[in-house]
Amino acid sequence: MHTDIEIRAPHFVRLLFKEFDDSSASVQAEKLLFFFFSVFMMCGALVWGVLCLIYGYRMPSLIPFGYIILTLFNFLFFGSLKDLTRIGYNIQIAMSLILPFVFQYLLGGVASSGVVMLWSLLALLGSLVVERLSTRMLWLGLFIGLSLGTFYLESLRPEEVMYSVPVLLNGINIMLVSLMIYALGNYFATTQNTLRKILKGQKKEMSLAKEEYDVQLGRASNFLSALLNNKTLESNGYRQFQVQRQKGGISSNFTWSGEYGNKKVTVIIDNPSTGIRGTLESMFLWNLIDTGVYQLRKKTPKELIEYLQEEVYGRYDSDEFESGMKNIGVVVLYNDILTNQLFYAAVHTHLLVGTRSERRVICGFKSDYSDTVLADNGTKMVKGHMLLEPGTRTVVVNDSLLRALDIHSDEHLMDSEGGLGYLLEHDFSIAKKKLRIQCDKLQALNDIFLQCIEF
Repeated sequence: MHTDIEIRAPHFVRLLFKEFDDSSASVQAEKLLFFFFSVFMMCGALVWGVLCLIYGYRMPSLIPFGYIILTLFNFLFFGSLKDLTRIGYNIQIAMSLILPFVFQYLLGGVASSGVVMLWSLLALLGSLVVERLSTRMLWLGLFIGLSLGTFYLESLRPEEVMYSVPVLLNGINIMLVSLMIYALGNYFATTQNTLRKILKGQKKEMSLAKEEYDVQLGRASNFLSALLNNKTLESNGYRQFQVQRQKGGISSNFTWSGEYGNKKVTVIIDNPSTGIRGTLESMFLWNLIDTGVYQLRKKTPKELIEYLQEEVYGRYDSDEFESGMKNIGVVVLYNDILTNQLFYAAVHTHLLVGTRSERRVICGFKSDYSDTVLADNGTKMVKGHMLLEPGTRTVVVNDSLLRALDIHSDEHLMDSEGGLGYLLEHDFSIAKKKLRIQCDKLQALNDIFLQCIEF
């Protein structure tokens, strides 16, 4: 609800209805309309009860006084039960609609009572708090049926009874019912104006929120553009190319590259999430990688991945957060310049490493690799190293692209004709061109990712 505009209600009404202040403005308006129509009916019942006692009609006086008692009980019982409020509404409407007709009959009919049935009109106004149109039509039909039955019975009475109408009773009924209908109508109109102002304020807040969202989206887009600008790789003397097609918004894949001591570090992230969520996840991972490499000085790719897993799964309890981060593919490469070795670790992805003479599927379809370990969170992580020769390449590819290329085994994955082995053994520019031709044929495919780096 808009903080500057609210539905005004007496303090005892807020105490009467459970969680009144926590309800929406429209629900508050419904409860107040229900309350005021019931109070007006009780006022009318009190007037008629007193008049009956004054004129000696003790038996009929039980109807208005009984109505007051039942209404108070309805307020106290159903008003305190959040889930049964609608039942209380309908009970009150039923009493307010039927009892005036019963009271009118006991007083001698329409003419003799001064048309007491007019008080049932307030019940029809009160029925507006009922959400279902079918229920409101039911109350309207009951009113029409009772009215027709009453007029029929009235037509059977002797004429001398029909037209001996006390003018005072007619005047009291018409005046009180008219004033109360006006009061309820005035309240309804005022409440509608208040609700319109609240809605206008909420629309303004939504507009401001959308503007802020657009600003944040722009910042996210700029951040990801920086992530995808792999000049850091080029400055380290690497050549690379990336093929991806993301569905549903901004891509959140990125490649992180840095250097400390005698190690060149490259981290490839394949994040299936997109848009704002994917951006926030990628920003979070980027900061974790920075911390793990430059501050904590993780010595091996395995240590860095374990640190990322510990931070994501160990420190954050949200199930949604964990499920969102669980399927992110991570590849960490440490290039030791002094020993000319390439150390690697990978999780949730497929990794090929090699040259024309020596090629390996480091992380593929098989689960029986000797250098495969089971991480604490139940995901398989591959760790190991190999000598780095000039022209050594790493290829990181996701499941979506492999399925599109109909690759289902390590042998097929490494095949230089139908698989991706040609990326390791052909000239870089030729391999890149061939891959793009293959991907261009997959026009309808989204969520594909491939990163190739040549050392």
